[in-house]
Amino acid sequence: MAGRGDAGGSSTAAIRWKKSPNNLTLLVVGDDGVGKSSLVSTFVSRHFSEVVPGVMTRVRLPPDPSSNNCITTIVDSRGADASLASAAVARGLLPADHASSASLAELGKSTGGTSSSTSGGGETSSAGTGGLVAASSSEGYGASSMRSEQPESSAIGIGGATASSALLSGGMGDIDAIVLVYDLDRVETFYRLENHWLPLIERCFSGELPVIISGNKMDLFSQMSAAAASDEQALARSRQQIVSILQRFKFVRQCIKCSAKNLLNVDEVFLKAQQAVLYPITPLYNLNEGRIADNCRKALARIFRIYDKDNDGLLSNAEINQFQSDAFSVPLVERDLAGWKKVVSKNNPTTDAVIREGKFTVPGFLAIFDVFITQNRLEVPWKILRYFHYDDELNLEIPEDVISPPSTEHTASLSDEYPSLSLSARKFLTAIFHQFDSDSDGVLSTEDVLAIFSVIPEPSLPPWHPLRARDIFRGCFSMPKIDPVDLASRSTSPSPPSTTPSSPGQNDPLSASELTILSGASLPSVEISGQSS
Repeated sequence: MAGRGDAGGSSTAAIRWKKSPNNLTLLVVGDDGVGKSSLVSTFVSRHFSEVVPGVMTRVRLPPDPSSNNCITTIVDSRGADASLASAAVARGLLPADHASSASLAELGKSTGGTSSSTSGGGETSSAGTGGLVAASSSEGYGASSMRSEQPESSAIGIGGATASSALLSGGMGDIDAIVLVYDLDRVETFYRLENHWLPLIERCFSGELPVIISGNKMDLFSQMSAAAASDEQALARSRQQIVSILQRFKFVRQCIKCSAKNLLNVDEVFLKAQQAVLYPITPLYNLNEGRIADNCRKALARIFRIYDKDNDGLLSNAEINQFQSDAFSVPLVERDLAGWKKVVSKNNPTTDAVIREGKFTVPGFLAIFDVFITQNRLEVPWKILRYFHYDDELNLEIPEDVISPPSTEHTASLSDEYPSLSLSARKFLTAIFHQFDSDSDGVLSTEDVLAIFSVIPEPSLPPWHPLRARDIFRGCFSMPKIDPVDLASRSTSPSPPSTTPSSPGQNDPLSASELTILSGASLPSVEISGQSS
């Protein structure tokens, strides 16, 4: 996925975010001394060490069945902000003067100023080399001796290459997600998330790269703030600060407090980073409007139709149980169904009815997924969408055996002579016709037709509509003849009352956008503007 400003490989393009479902690369960044290397070391070894290398070597994890068998590579870093700024300048995303130490210090200025000392008095952040002083060769958990008077070159553990060279050569374009670490025991590292790291990441990746924020050293934070824990105002203020970050930077997927020393939530940090790539939120949810995205709504509405066996526009307990069994191979019990009905009724994001006659409506079915998405359980909707052949951009991938079903020599010869619909296709189309015939008059109005095709991607229009017919019927010996002016006017205004054919087999003239089933024919046919198709 190209970032904003991408002009076919132009040097001014933002660093690309390339989704790699089978091979993920996670970059761990943050201020010096926050415990980045300890976090990686503990996650890999399942053991906490008081002294770890300043920058861990690249770690490659074996395929994990729970994560689509993808191979995950974790890249530790030091001074990554200077390297990101240099790469952004090289790609034209930041002015050239941001590469200087003074400009980078201004970019990273926190509420405490450009220089901040730790609460333990052991580390000072300055603007001498990209706003940060490089860590020493080893990183202790307490970070009590991390100060270095002579700054070293910024480095990211990518085969020993410096971060700047890796970034400028396009190495950062292969990063799939970022784990941004701060120290719970040093408030200035939290302030720098909002005022330094996140704006820089946003500029470099155009807000498209998912970020997991990890508050490390929870063991120290708990010990030193036991008294403050009882302060409800302090807790509320802390929560509000996190909420503020999530609202301002939409690409931040989750904030997790952890402890590398106590192995608390360490797995959760990297698991959520993997899931942020495998189950992206952007195609599912419109973050700006706070609702399920249009294409996702269409896809879920199509799935709803598949299981609406009686075509009443509702999903009964039996129908939704069949959906659950097909998608997850686990049936729902009556208690689960009753529970979901209460949940969607209580958390209905729309004004539409979610339960009718004890059954789920389309808005009710969508409300189930709205609950999963808002709870950051994105793996659930994604597993369902992929089960029904939707790709990562929510394009429907139709199986080859549906497009070109196998046929015998006999059926092939008949097909060449007289192409025809199968019996199951006739039944399906007839059921769809009657389901969407809103006034049961035997005629589909403009609104009825648009409702049928509302579940397909934009433009959600029938194939004979002028906006689609030229592409769909290209190469055919004829095209549907429809007055686009009349169709457009009818699409924006209520259609006049329609009449049922007066007698079986009689072909009553139709408007440009209304369809009818001719009951006298041996199989249902559709008449469009006086031309049968």
